[in-house]
Amino acid sequence: MAVDDVLYRCNISWFLLGQNCINSFFFRSKPGNTYVDIPHEMNDLHNNIGNDILNPLRNIMSNDCQLFSSVLVNLNGSQFYEDARSYTGQYGNVIGASMPSYCAKVISWRTNYRGRRVHGRTYVPGVPHSDVAGNGLSTPAQTNLHNNAQTILDNLSIDSRFSYPYFVVYSRKNGATLHPGPPPYYSYDSLAGVPITQFVADQYIYTQRHRLVGRGI
Repeated sequence: MAVDDVLYRCNISWFLLGQNCINSFFFRSKPGNTYVDIPHEMNDLHNNIGNDILNPLRNIMSNDCQLFSSVLVNLNGSQFYEDARSYTGQYGNVIGASMPSYCAKVISWRTNYRGRRVHGRTYVPGVPHSDVAGNGLSTPAQTNLHNNAQTILDNLSIDSRFSYPYFVVYSRKNGATLHPGPPPYYSYDSLAGVPITQFVADQYIYTQRHRLVGRGI
């Protein structure tokens, strides 16, 4: 027995210099998986998000940046679930002061298709001052960003050796339908979750202009 094609979203919250910073990731059930139900698949996925995403991201963050929580939900399926986890004493692994919270390293995720709706970006907060050269990353820092992004993709691609869900780009404009209700609600089509097959570790440091003081993103 396998879980039907299910789409998941995980929101990861970091706390940096008084600012909440959120990264969102989408996943889709692998064909031929052997999970008996959605909660079992969610639990395994969430455990491996810690190994395959949180640890690589912490490897390139200043220890000013604290991991606060991760919330995993399924967006479709016969019943809806939420797996929320909080973390204590987990910080970035690079010792040294961080750039402001609106500065971020960027991983650009790509699929086998062209277009803005099938590309994604991860803005990684907690950029260590020691990684900065001019307006971008030093060569060693960019290499480190690339290597950790490669770890994420190696473990979470559709072709990985693992059975838990794979990493996708998802656009609500491609796969979400608004129903008038009442109450109004969205239904999500997992077919719009497109497998991520490659990435670019950007050299330049980008800004999140909507990371206002006292507000998250």
